[in-house]
Amino acid sequence: MKYEVKEQMYEGKAKQVFATSDPEIVMVHYKDDATAGDGEKKGTIRDKGIV
Repeated sequence: MKYEVKEQMYEGKAKQVFATSDPEIVMVHYKDDATAGDGEKKGTIRDKGIV
């Protein structure tokens, strides 16, 4: 099945959650971002979101 991605419902440090055309289903995108020291150090870990 194919769903249309709608508006972003939530964004946190590790993920973004989007509504879809089906109200029972959401799409979750996990980020590659990484932070340390209460956000003082920021970086990207390639493919971290896949794991």
